[in-house]
Amino acid sequence: MHRIQVELRDVAAWYAVIRELNQVCGAGNWKGQNHVRRRLEHLIWDPDKSIWVWFDVPDVTISSWLAVKLAVQVRILPNK
Repeated sequence: MHRIQVELRDVAAWYAVIRELNQVCGAGNWKGQNHVRRRLEHLIWDPDKSIWVWFDVPDVTISSWLAVKLAVQVRILPNK
C-alpha cells in the first residue's frame, strides 16, 4: 500500500475522491483517514483553509489520476 495525501477544502471534493477510488481500486482495496467529514464541515467558517487527508492506495499512479481529474493537490508520502 502507498500513502498519498490529498488537499481538500469541502465535503463534496472528499466524496468525489472516495467515489473515484471506489471505481479505480475497488470498494475494499483502499483505506482512508477517519473523521474527515467532521473536520471539513468546520472549515465552512474559514473558506481559505484546507486540510490534508491521507489515503492508502494499492497503486501510487492513482495519485496523478486524482490530481488531473478532480483538480486537487496530491502528495506522495515516502516509507508507507
